[in-house]
Amino acid sequence: MGLTIHYSGRIANKNTLPQLMEEVEEIATVHGWKYRIYEREFPVSERLTSSEALTQTHDGKLYGIEFTPRGSEPVSICFLSNGRMSSIMQLASWGEFKGNKKLVLNNGNIDKQGEIEIVSKEVTLTADDYARYLYMCSSKTQYAGPQAHEMIIGVFRYVAKTYFAEFNMIDEAEFWETGDEELLLKNFEFNTALINGFASTLNENTRREDEDLDSYMERIIREFRKKNKD
Repeated sequence: MGLTIHYSGRIANKNTLPQLMEEVEEIATVHGWKYRIYEREFPVSERLTSSEALTQTHDGKLYGIEFTPRGSEPVSICFLSNGRMSSIMQLASWGEFKGNKKLVLNNGNIDKQGEIEIVSKEVTLTADDYARYLYMCSSKTQYAGPQAHEMIIGVFRYVAKTYFAEFNMIDEAEFWETGDEELLLKNFEFNTALINGFASTLNENTRREDEDLDSYMERIIREFRKKNKD
């Protein structure tokens, strides 16, 4: 729960990685953000086309830099050896395909009316699924605040324009898509109110001794919906 950015991309020229890292490191230093350096140079190889980069295996290492504004999850400007964006968490979770695997996924969504819906479904993960998850990074910025969120988006606007052959961003605060600061603030305020309201509902309704976790969460959601309708 909380506003998050989801992003993916491909570096245009592997030889520019050291310069990209140097510039991002300088930005992080200026803002007082923590950062982590991974491999600074790609292994020597021919430049990959976009189609090859989508299918070629990687060497299991991460190349690039991640930075962490206060309150934010780490923001990854890192790549695998095939030039595709990834992160340390994506690499750990999806870096090796081990055959089709079944998982039960639980997704919780809050709409603009404050309605919460939790949906569980069983899915079978294929090699294509592993690759898609491996190349899609996410960073929650909710607790960093709108100003930090705006600066993070600014970093991505610059590096995507300067160093990337392709880049995609889904910004739950809608600032990447619109550049609208008022909308950015409104989305942060709305989500903060929902999170605080849900936390308050949890505090007011402790779990009963005879209540399993699923039943407890269903009761919490009903109480939360009722409170938001009153």
